[in-house]
Amino acid sequence: MEQLREKLLLVDDSNFQRTVIREMLQESFDLTEVASGEECLEIFKSDSAQYEMVLLDLVMPGIDGFEVLRRRRDMDNFRKIPVIVLTTSDSESSQKEAFELGADEYIVKPVDDRVALSRINNILGARRRIKALLHKQEQLKIMSEIDGMTKLFNKTTTERLVNKTLEEASDKLHALMVIDIDNFKAVNDIFGHKVGDHTIFVVAGVLSSTFSSVDYIGRIGGDEFMCLLSDFNNVTDFKSRLTEMRKKLKAKIAEKMPEYVFSVS
Repeated sequence: MEQLREKLLLVDDSNFQRTVIREMLQESFDLTEVASGEECLEIFKSDSAQYEMVLLDLVMPGIDGFEVLRRRRDMDNFRKIPVIVLTTSDSESSQKEAFELGADEYIVKPVDDRVALSRINNILGARRRIKALLHKQEQLKIMSEIDGMTKLFNKTTTERLVNKTLEEASDKLHALMVIDIDNFKAVNDIFGHKVGDHTIFVVAGVLSSTFSSVDYIGRIGGDEFMCLLSDFNNVTDFKSRLTEMRKKLKAKIAEKMPEYVFSVS
């Protein structure tokens, strides 16, 4: 699968400079171009703006790069994005002001390809490492909450979510069910653990397909499951879903389960 390229926003009022930078970066990055500070700020007023970096010309008519940097400080989804400023001036005062306003790097025009790419990749490299670390942490968190076989919540997570729901929404109608597979030991003893694992997997699939995304379903033991139906309408609604679950289980048992699994109670 082709890796998604990082999205960069180029802000420069010079069509010539945008062309130069486009030719330099278009093979490595997904580049969006705008010609004014106003357009840049408008983009980041939307929460859907997804850019890894902004290349910002400092000298532009209207809202210039310095003013964009000032306003960026008050925009949540913009101030997290690194900014490399582009300018024809290499004066210390301009650099000092740009850095004080939050710029991450400074490139003097005319842009040298090697210098620009090196500085862009240095900054993006740090962001890549942070993203990879956060992704790994999120994956580890998910793995710690999920039962590996069934992909349902594990016992610890199920109990935590059930207790939290009952405490925080005690005024609402809930139903808590503990479900056990009948004759499960006989399945393992006679057919082996592979068939036993398959039995657990099939029952877990029926539970997942029966209840809604706001319900909590977990595996709390070898052949035991817990389901919390959260905030349903009335007892009739609960009984209806319970009947649906039993029908699905009966059909699955008849179709795919050993005859020793007579029911789920």
